[in-house]
Amino acid sequence: MSSWKETRLENLFKFVIGGDWGKDLEESDPDYHEAYCIRGSEIRNWDKDKGKTAVLRKISSSSLEKRKLQEGDILVEISGGGPDQPVGRTVFIDNEVLAFEDDIPKICTNFLRLVRLVESINKKYVYYYLIYFYKTGEVVNYQGGSNNLRNLKFSEYSKIKIPVPPFPEQERIVAKLNILFEHLDQIKMRYSSISDITEKFVVSCLDKYYDARSPLSNFLEEGNGRIGKAWRGVPKIGVSARDGIIELDTGQKETFEAYKTVNPGDFIYNTMRINIGSIAIYDGDDVAITSPDYVVFRVKHTISPKLLIHYLKSEHGLTEINSNTKGSVRSRLYFSSLANINYPVAPANIQEAAEKFLSWKASFDSIWKNNLSIKVAEIESGILTKAFRGDLVEQNPSDGLAEDFLGDIKDPKDQLKTRARKRTPQKSHESKAAKIQTEKDEKTLQETVKKVSDVPLSKTLQKTFGKKSFNFEDLEGLTTEYNDMKNQLFEILDMSLEATNGLKLTMENSKHGLKFKFLES
Repeated sequence: MSSWKETRLENLFKFVIGGDWGKDLEESDPDYHEAYCIRGSEIRNWDKDKGKTAVLRKISSSSLEKRKLQEGDILVEISGGGPDQPVGRTVFIDNEVLAFEDDIPKICTNFLRLVRLVESINKKYVYYYLIYFYKTGEVVNYQGGSNNLRNLKFSEYSKIKIPVPPFPEQERIVAKLNILFEHLDQIKMRYSSISDITEKFVVSCLDKYYDARSPLSNFLEEGNGRIGKAWRGVPKIGVSARDGIIELDTGQKETFEAYKTVNPGDFIYNTMRINIGSIAIYDGDDVAITSPDYVVFRVKHTISPKLLIHYLKSEHGLTEINSNTKGSVRSRLYFSSLANINYPVAPANIQEAAEKFLSWKASFDSIWKNNLSIKVAEIESGILTKAFRGDLVEQNPSDGLAEDFLGDIKDPKDQLKTRARKRTPQKSHESKAAKIQTEKDEKTLQETVKKVSDVPLSKTLQKTFGKKSFNFEDLEGLTTEYNDMKNQLFEILDMSLEATNGLKLTMENSKHGLKFKFLES
């Protein structure tokens, strides 16, 4: 790596600016124009959606002129994160992002920072390094704020040092990383497709009966029992949208006689947060207690508890919940309002089929979260470590030295003085190799399902890297595990069809993706 050179990130900046949230679409000022505002929430599903969920806003002409995104821009998250997620995630703006409704410009909100790099660096190389820096955990040293809302100390973050190889080697590294990460993205999308197929099947079990709904009051009863003086030693539980049943934080409270009893199998929900999914089924073995502010209820007969809670967290269910909540400032869903919700009740055999899929999905999600996704992350980190250690691609003496082009880059202070001036376009040093980037196709559910019978990914990997080359066995192992999970899915589907007794299941692809339908035979 004698031809490499370290430089500060800020030395590679051409232009840096915060985002803008603008005004509502109702704004009538002719100086304001429509633009898509990319938020921190878009980052979570960036690989799949590429910013298509951004919010349409009105932005002033002057702001839009400075902030309109271009190919090669990098967005850095400067505010957000949480207890388990540092701030500082990044996304890369490519043609796919800009092609979505290309007549409408894209900008970022003020929770992100737009970074535009000098022309003499491979922009994707810097982007990959920032991903690597985030994954190492070093980014936590540049955090401020609380655990619930972290802020990136951007001025300090800008001074991190980046190892920079000669430009031709940057191109080779980026080309190799593009291929490797494309394969990893395919693996992640395939795992995601299994979960999506399961979700579509479960929804189909209720869709057929949606027009013949019944009030939940026909099937539920509220639990108002109090623990009284027997509260000592009884577990105290609450509920969260993310983790389900949790240990209840009781603060300095010393007595719990008024707390409600929760029996195994009971539902419990937070009246003010059920609209974001704060509802769960208590699956403990012993009686527990919860705050009088929570609602406890149970299913009397006929309907599947698992299918009910899935419905209440679905788009249909949340719509019903929001239309039944009461209160102007802090709305609540009391049990009486929950009981008024109309629910599509499927026959017992269909509910049984759906329950099988839900149980399998829970098992699959656990395997993915606690095992397979960790393997993917480890492979990604391994790839990036090799890349920035200089071990990923061959180093050629003919590439020259990194300092040959880094020496031409101005000091950041000088760049700040000249940013306002109009620049003469510089000829890009990017060679044809830098353009060989594996662009991802838009991954709709329909396209993903077609790949369920996919061409073996292991053959593609072996052809690209060779059986004994970098991380091939790890990638092949993930592909094998995917195929095993896929086979399990269809085995369960076959068993579910046997349980429907006289109903035929069909699958069809619509503009909204895969759809299951039950037909009378």
